[in-house]
Amino acid sequence: MGGRINQRVDQVPTGDITSVVAGDGLSGGGSAGAVSLAMDVNELSSATAVATDYVAIEDVTDNTTKKALISDIVSLGDITGVTAGTAISGGGTSGTVTVNVVVDTATLLLAASVFT
Repeated sequence: MGGRINQRVDQVPTGDITSVVAGDGLSGGGSAGAVSLAMDVNELSSATAVATDYVAIEDVTDNTTKKALISDIVSLGDITGVTAGTAISGGGTSGTVTVNVVVDTATLLLAASVFT
């Protein structure tokens, strides 16, 4: 009876993975024993992120890796435009904007005083 049990155990199918190879952005792997993979961000190319992109986040409170939207972790602000008023030039609706004071023949009011 002992031979029959050994024969049945030998017939139990096993997995067919012969190796784990680390691809782009990963390190580790192997072909025997317990293997592991780790993210290696130095091997990744850089990209310009937009609000709808996801990034990987390591949550240290529960030691898990999660994804987060860029818009959830970056304060995008709420200014939609800068308009130049009297004696001011410049402004804009995106990026870094500049405003300039135009001082020539214009009259400027400052702290209830008139300067010409």
